[in-house]
Amino acid sequence: MVEAISPAPHLTSANLAGANLKDANLANAVLALANLERAKGQGAVLNDADLSEANLSEADFSQAAFNRAKAAAVEAPLANLAGMAARGSTWSGSNLQGANLDGATLSEAGLSQANLTGATLTNSQLYRANLIGAQLGGVDFTGANLQEALIRDANLANANLTNADLRGANLVRTDLSVARLCQTRLASGEISDRDC
Repeated sequence: MVEAISPAPHLTSANLAGANLKDANLANAVLALANLERAKGQGAVLNDADLSEANLSEADFSQAAFNRAKAAAVEAPLANLAGMAARGSTWSGSNLQGANLDGATLSEAGLSQANLTGATLTNSQLYRANLIGAQLGGVDFTGANLQEALIRDANLANANLTNADLRGANLVRTDLSVARLCQTRLASGEISDRDC
């Protein structure tokens, strides 16, 4: 286990590619523009950290804590973020293509304009998440909680919403006809088995 780095480090533009950050305490750290490509940060604590425009491509931050983190415009294609706790965090405009976000807690997170194409978010918590204008094509939302989420103007082409809960979600200008619906609880509360 890596000991807490104190006080909160300022690592703007730091090259931490491939670094072992497993269980590191980086709460409140400034990692804006940092290169964390292929870093190993399983279980790391990044609550309230600033990761704006950082590179997390193919990094493994599974089971990490990103609560209230500022992660706008992050590059994180193919990152493993499974099981992360990121309540109230901001990922607006981030590239999360093909990322593994299974079981992630993204309640009240800001993901507007994010590119999540091909990502997996099975059994994830996205209660009241902001997905306005997000690219959600091919995303696997199986079993995800999307209650009261803002999914306006989003692209859901080929997204899998099997067993997902969309009760109270705002889906204005979002076309569900191009998504897979099976045991899907719609915004109205009705269950759709259209594609079972």
